[in-house]
Amino acid sequence: MSVKVYVRKARSFGDVFGDTIAYMRQNFKSLFGSILLLVSPFVLIATFLITFLFKNMFANITAAANDVMAFYASMAGTMVLMTLLSLLGYTAFVTVLNEHMLLNDSLPENEKPLIKDIVKNFFSQFLRGLGGMFILVIISLVFAVVIALFFGLLAMLIKMSAVLGILLFILVYIFFLLIVMPIALYYFTAVLFTSQRHRINVFEAIGKVFRNFKGNFWITWSLSFLGGLITYILSFIAFLPSYIVFIISFFTRMKGAIGDLQNSQAGYDVPIYVIVLFCISGLLITCVYAVYFIMMNLQCASLEEKKEGLSIMEKIDSI
Repeated sequence: MSVKVYVRKARSFGDVFGDTIAYMRQNFKSLFGSILLLVSPFVLIATFLITFLFKNMFANITAAANDVMAFYASMAGTMVLMTLLSLLGYTAFVTVLNEHMLLNDSLPENEKPLIKDIVKNFFSQFLRGLGGMFILVIISLVFAVVIALFFGLLAMLIKMSAVLGILLFILVYIFFLLIVMPIALYYFTAVLFTSQRHRINVFEAIGKVFRNFKGNFWITWSLSFLGGLITYILSFIAFLPSYIVFIISFFTRMKGAIGDLQNSQAGYDVPIYVIVLFCISGLLITCVYAVYFIMMNLQCASLEEKKEGLSIMEKIDSI
């Protein structure tokens, strides 16, 4: 029988990967059962909205020409609703996964979290996490504005010197994509986990995560980059069948949108089997995301354990 995986443990690079797989194997039923039960409503509604939005893009070409404002207002309303649902679904997902890992730590060696226990603790933590999520989103938007202004300056350089500007733009884009994004994703995940784990507010969690992160940049970046890459590949595999079926269906069933604008209001009727496949793919991808979040939570807890261990050693040395 394998040793139970607890969150509270200092881990090496390889330990984080190994314990991520072991944790999912040990808690497969309760972990993914909880995710599907509590997160699937948001995923399914968002999938239907995406289908509705796509259909309207082709079904209302003539209508858009006659009433542009109404057409774009309808699209904007749908996208705002999708964004809100995505935010709620993301919060629900993080809440379920974090609560599962925390509950697992509180149980003895021979006990595992049950779905009913996750459901019982979910709603209070979900509302609490939602407040923290909105704060993090606002902070992220501020950073996004700063980054946009920076890229605006690069655009000015392109006017002054096209070659230099384009080269700098490419270098900065690669830097943000490969270096900044993995760390930003880790911070986002770690702050939510730390806030829920210690029952502290987001600002306290930001400070705690930052203190634990100092001196551990490259190992955290490596874990986040590789974890994100693995999650992306698994998500692509999970969605590929739906994408293939959708493309085939699109080219065989779309009518009127190309070559016959007079009949373009007929649009493209998304077949029910494509919608079902999208729903299944969406649920599979949601479960795949657990790989990355478990990995980052284990790394976050590991850095905290290492930092606390060093603090204890320093106190012993001072005595």
